[in-house]
Amino acid sequence: MALLAWCSMGMDAVRAAETPVVVVGRTQACFSRDYALELAAIAAENNANEACTAMGSGWRLGELRIPGYQQCKQCGTSGEYRCEITQVSYSCISRDGAAAKPEKEEKPPKDAKSGKAEKLDKTDPNRRGKGSSAGTESASPGSAALEGLYKPPSGEEKGAAAARNPLEQFEVQRAEMLKQPIRITSPQPRQQVMARVVDVVGNTQGVLRNVELTVHFNGTQQRITSDASGKFQVRLVTAAGPNTVKVCHAQACSEVSIDARIQPQALMATLTWQGRADLDLHVLTPSGAHCMHSRRSIANECSLDIDDVRGVNPENISIPPTSPKGNYRFSVVNYSGQPDIPGVLTVYKDERLVETRRFVTAGGQKSTALEISIGNE
Repeated sequence: MALLAWCSMGMDAVRAAETPVVVVGRTQACFSRDYALELAAIAAENNANEACTAMGSGWRLGELRIPGYQQCKQCGTSGEYRCEITQVSYSCISRDGAAAKPEKEEKPPKDAKSGKAEKLDKTDPNRRGKGSSAGTESASPGSAALEGLYKPPSGEEKGAAAARNPLEQFEVQRAEMLKQPIRITSPQPRQQVMARVVDVVGNTQGVLRNVELTVHFNGTQQRITSDASGKFQVRLVTAAGPNTVKVCHAQACSEVSIDARIQPQALMATLTWQGRADLDLHVLTPSGAHCMHSRRSIANECSLDIDDVRGVNPENISIPPTSPKGNYRFSVVNYSGQPDIPGVLTVYKDERLVETRRFVTAGGQKSTALEISIGNE
């Protein structure tokens, strides 16, 4: 019976040291849906932490018990959302097993002889002064059970508890996002692609809106602009084998590596430029065939993989291994006639970079901005 009573008192003390709280977390501003839900979850944890702290000095935030219900509403047509998570349940834990918000402080008993209040030994709530009937040698069975169950937190546990502070965690995550908000969502890292042309899609989590970004690929680069919600998309050309694509703004970059399972080309030329102009890439083969926007492919000789009219995507011409041997003359034509448009023509031979030419258009509709001859022996 003594053992059962001891266990019962110990378990009752442990149960008294844990109390559930139910809270709500929501975002006031509009963000991408995933980020808005993440902020709402952090807000719910922050509210639970405040509720636990309000119970008394010995109380702290415990574990998440019920993740709650997610609800999001779109902010107009921007593609962003306000989100809230309701009925989120956390546990509040008290290490000393005290009840929440004690209303009255225990008064010490009066000494029978002197009539004066007896002093309590504050180092142990179960020990009293020299007039105490409980004595000073042992504590009650209930406190002994808690002492056996509770261990002071280690350094790692203290660090983890500090890291879980919702306000600090939110500030850290927000600072990291502002420092590097760019995310490439497609293609996925180490993804295998079976086509030479790949669409790169991503977002800046609503941070960089209508901002110029630089896309690095295959030793060259292309300037693009994010839209009003911070999203971006660009069409690129891959080389056979491993490729690395990087999207940057200042020092903030997002990078993804992909594996292009495609046939290697004998020659390839990539045209990139800055500004909303229409430049065209042409090639004249040794047999006299001419690949351009009006005749995009000639079997076994040349292929215009991308034709762009706004300067958003690069233009690219591929020369297959079965093409005739000899010199290939690549040219850049200023179809729209706009002057002072800077551009770069990058040429690859057997999938290796061999030539990079920079130019600036002089103006004049359909004028030639650059010509270069590359041999395919």
